[in-house]
Amino acid sequence: MRHRKKKNRLNRPKGSRKALVCNLLKSLFQYERIKTTPPRARELLKIAEHLISLAKEDNLSSRHYAFSYLQDKGIVTKLFKIIGPRNKERKGGYIRTYKIAPRSGDAAPLVLVQLL
Repeated sequence: MRHRKKKNRLNRPKGSRKALVCNLLKSLFQYERIKTTPPRARELLKIAEHLISLAKEDNLSSRHYAFSYLQDKGIVTKLFKIIGPRNKERKGGYIRTYKIAPRSGDAAPLVLVQLL
C-alpha cells in the first residue's frame, strides 16, 4: 500500500529532485542565506533542520550521512565545526524564512531562507 507516501515532487523526476535539494543545501550552508521559491524552501527546510540537528554532535556516522547529501568535505566541515556548535543550545527552528518581493523575470514568489 502507498499510504502517506505523498511528497512535493517539484515537477521533476526523483534524480533531478534530489540533485536540486542537494544543491540548495550546499548553497544554504555555504552562504548561510539563499533566495528561492516557497515550495523549494519547504523541501529544503525538512532536510536542513535534520542535518543541523545531526551536526550538534560530531561523530563519524553523522558526517557520513551529511556527506551523502552535500558531497563536499569543506561544507560538511563547516556544518560540523561552525553551524552545529552555534546551535547547540537550540532545540529546533534553526532556519528562518521571509517572504520577499517577487522575482522580476516571471513574478514568481520568492522567500529568503536564512540560518540563525
